[in-house]
Amino acid sequence: MNCDNNSIEKNTQDYPRFISNQPCGEDKTEGNSQKRLSNAIAEHITSTDSRETDSRETDSRKTDSRKTDSRKTDSRKTNNNIPRIIGLKGEWGVGKSNVIRQLQENKKIKDKYYIFEYDAWGHQEDLQRRSFLETLTTELIDKGLLTGEITVCKKDEKDEKDEKEETIAWHEKLKYLLASKRKIETETRPKLNDSFVLFILATILTPISVSIANINSIQDKCCWLSILLPLIPLIFSCIILLSRKKRWKRLFTQQLWRDIINEVVSIYNGTIKNDISYETVSEEEPSVIDFRKWMQDISDNIGKSNKKLIVVYDNMDRLPADKVKELWSSIHTFFSENGFPNIWVIIPFDEKHLSCAFGESNDKEQLTKHFINKTFPIVYRVKPPFITDYEVIFDTLFNEAFGTTEGEETKKTISRIFRLEKPNATIREMIEFINQLVVMKSIWKQEVELLFCAIFKIKEKIILQNPEWQIITGNYLGKYINKIVSNNELLQKNIAAITYGVSLDIAEQIPMKKYIELCFDNNGTDINKYSKSPKFIPILKETIQNTDSAKTDEIIKCLLTLVTNSFSDSDKNTITALWDSLAKRKESQELSEQKFDDSYKSLLLNITDKQRLVKRLCQQLQKFGDNNLTIIFSGTHYYNALKDLQDSLSKKNIDINITDYLEDIEKEPQIFVEYVQAAKEDYKTFKLSTDNDKLNDFLECDDHTIQYFPILKYLKDDPRYKFDTLKQKIESFIPSSGLTAENFKPIFDAYKLISSDKPLEKQLSQNQITQIWNSLSTKVGTNEYLEIVAILLANNINISVDLSEQQIKYIANQIDYYGSYGYLLINGSNTNLCKVLKYMTEHQLGYQLSLEKVLPQFFNIKSKIDVKDDILLEQLNDWSNHKGEITKDNIISIIPQNLFCSSKEINNELTEHINKTAIDALEAIDENIVYSQLSQSNQYWYQVIDNLIDTDFCKSLPDNLFNVGIRCLNEIASQGIIPTDNNIKAKIINKLDKRKTGSTIEKIRDSFCNSQSDITPQKFLYLESWLRQQGKLNNRAGEVIHRIIDPIINDENCLRLLVDNSDFYAKIINTAGDDASATKQTIQQKVNTSEDAKLLAFAKKIGINKEGSN
Repeated sequence: MNCDNNSIEKNTQDYPRFISNQPCGEDKTEGNSQKRLSNAIAEHITSTDSRETDSRETDSRKTDSRKTDSRKTDSRKTNNNIPRIIGLKGEWGVGKSNVIRQLQENKKIKDKYYIFEYDAWGHQEDLQRRSFLETLTTELIDKGLLTGEITVCKKDEKDEKDEKEETIAWHEKLKYLLASKRKIETETRPKLNDSFVLFILATILTPISVSIANINSIQDKCCWLSILLPLIPLIFSCIILLSRKKRWKRLFTQQLWRDIINEVVSIYNGTIKNDISYETVSEEEPSVIDFRKWMQDISDNIGKSNKKLIVVYDNMDRLPADKVKELWSSIHTFFSENGFPNIWVIIPFDEKHLSCAFGESNDKEQLTKHFINKTFPIVYRVKPPFITDYEVIFDTLFNEAFGTTEGEETKKTISRIFRLEKPNATIREMIEFINQLVVMKSIWKQEVELLFCAIFKIKEKIILQNPEWQIITGNYLGKYINKIVSNNELLQKNIAAITYGVSLDIAEQIPMKKYIELCFDNNGTDINKYSKSPKFIPILKETIQNTDSAKTDEIIKCLLTLVTNSFSDSDKNTITALWDSLAKRKESQELSEQKFDDSYKSLLLNITDKQRLVKRLCQQLQKFGDNNLTIIFSGTHYYNALKDLQDSLSKKNIDINITDYLEDIEKEPQIFVEYVQAAKEDYKTFKLSTDNDKLNDFLECDDHTIQYFPILKYLKDDPRYKFDTLKQKIESFIPSSGLTAENFKPIFDAYKLISSDKPLEKQLSQNQITQIWNSLSTKVGTNEYLEIVAILLANNINISVDLSEQQIKYIANQIDYYGSYGYLLINGSNTNLCKVLKYMTEHQLGYQLSLEKVLPQFFNIKSKIDVKDDILLEQLNDWSNHKGEITKDNIISIIPQNLFCSSKEINNELTEHINKTAIDALEAIDENIVYSQLSQSNQYWYQVIDNLIDTDFCKSLPDNLFNVGIRCLNEIASQGIIPTDNNIKAKIINKLDKRKTGSTIEKIRDSFCNSQSDITPQKFLYLESWLRQQGKLNNRAGEVIHRIIDPIINDENCLRLLVDNSDFYAKIINTAGDDASATKQTIQQKVNTSEDAKLLAFAKKIGINKEGSN
């Protein structure tokens, strides 16, 4: 806090100005709490010393009166009852240093005590004890508080154990403390000079030279060379030695060679040495004893000046934790136990910081309190200012820094914000904050208001972590500032200017630009926030143009959410142009993934040239991976991408056919099969194919490619692909040991797809069936299980399992591949197989069947599989293309006679052929045989005639059957055996062609007229229509009356026929004339007693009236 107490000057040119951060000794807290605290400390110190002085004087008088040397009071011990150490507790920055400064100015302390402040933080790199004594002693000497001489013990330089006393001045004693200790060590090593090195070299090379000289070829050719060679190393060494030593002038003196020889010999004797000296300088920390003695000397000496010493260890709460613990231990050792009579120690400390010295243990706070209690007999607490103090202090400091240059409202708002955000701020923190505002004011002058500078400084750390987001959202304002200052454009502009160090004109655009950039990076941010601003479109355009193309997808995604309904036509055109520019960016980029992503979908909805984009996308999808080996073309992704594109265009009613932009491309089989797996039956659409031979080579009966076998169902009918090679592989693989319970199904599924045979040519052996069944018998419900069950049933092997309807359905659809349907119908016997065959028959399944073999077993099969006749006949009709197997020659052996009862009711190609063939066969049968079977219903032709005579297959009777019908008519006339209506003979008679029966009927008339046969009412009733229509009765009217009419006229049924056909029979009676008199009498009698109008009308036609009528 600045110590200048003058009133704030009105000259604004002096403001703003920095506030001093040094303690001034002035209590500016409301209530003068610091002043009271400093007074209390002064009172404690002075009163304690006063009591100690009185106590010593009393003890001294008692000692003099007793004159007892043994009880002399040592002035060094009389004052040790109360430790002279005081704790001053308070958080960092609350004003502990200011309390010390006020203590210095206290009237009780100022003249009688000297306060020495030791900056522990400033000396943290020094040896603390040594540094403390040096600083303290130097200052006391300079202040004249340490004078005179002092007795010290000095150690002998030669023998450190020998000490002697010496009386010296204080400044000499200080030199003794500051003196550095030096230690010299000497190390002696042999000296390797040039002569010795050359001697060693000559010693090594000489044996080599001798070996070369001893070579025979050299000795034979040059004898002198063999003598010279061994001497060369020695000669060479001497030349170098003479040259380096510059001894050419003494070459032939004895002294030269004597010196050289002596040097070499001296090396061996160790007489030539090099001496190396090391000097060590050390600064020692005073020992505990030395320190205590030194302080005792200061206490004794300073007491002579009628002053006492107060030592303050300042800035301890700035020290690292390890330094705090080390220094505090020393303080406790030297001052808290015995202390010194004329020295007080005050330790300002922050308890929270002190606890850090005890590490991270759970009980560190307890340890800290224990340590404090043991060190200090008394602790004073410097309290932080109350809220009312806070306001007063902040206002005072603010005025000191800014005077009247800032408005009162600005000052209050800043003070309010600071108090809300920093409720526990110390005075030091207030000063620091205001000084930072001074700095910012000096930078921004009047351009940026001080309030905005204050907000920035308080929230600087949060803002700079993510400036764009914080400035736009205003999240940094927190729950307090947000209620005082709104996050409007003015605030954003000013904070942006401070954050980026730009002018307000430029800063005005930064929030919007940064916000747009933020929208590109953060999908959850609404780009429409500033869309109504007149500067939005230009800034959006500029931002998009300046944004790296790597963010194109993010820009597209963001721009898609822009609402343009309220935009002008010009702005809408600009947005469209932006979409077009993004499309060009997208077109220039290679696909990173083989898909039709959301960016392309968005572009297609908003750009003008859609065809160009679609064409480019199709090209990239087809060429994906061609120029980059690190990315791989995927058949699956290729199809999905194009399918998505196609569906998207269709859904949005965009009339573009993407196949127009696709070329036929051929890929490796691996890619192709993946493509077909995805595309299924749609695989031809997007023009991707593969080589047929490569595809056959690729597909193997192994675990890798078996997974692709299902695609065969889409390719098997494609003329581009033939799978003969694969079929051969499968047929070779089936009998092998490689076929297992795990792979047999996919192998056979593929075999089914590419083979036209049913049943398949290659089947499992009995051993294979058994092995696979043993592996799968417990895996009920799996497709593999059902497949092996189908194979078992196809081999007519029963299993004791109750198959469900769904399982039966599956087996019914597969069993044809493993067995003949027709064979199984005939020979199948087990329950499960019959259930399967029933399902197949009812659902018209089945492939291989012989009508010639199955139809004879029709009723046996029908009963066995429990189906109706019509169901089985409808099923068999599927093989009607084989109906030629049934001929009129073999029909009796193929078609059971009871089948005609059903065949006549079922209208299909097979039954039509059966019925027609039966009639054809009947025509060839002798009529006598036919006639003979008419009386036995169990006869084959009886059943044929009985069931088919009334059908369209027998529209007209064959000749043999016609003759049988004539024969039956004659039998009726002659024998009177009248067939019933359902009787086969009646059916034949009724089927007779009346165009051919006239003569037969006339003969029957004649047989009656000629009395060859007698008429009876039964005969008349059966033959009446025949006689009336074809008998030409009027030609023999008289005989007809006597032989046919009169015998039956009294029969009511016969008379009714006469009456019903009155015109016909009235004519015969009238033609007969008198031959009909008896007939008329009979009719007269009946008329007289009858009221039947028809009878009366008939009678009238023959001239008879009812008697008694008018």
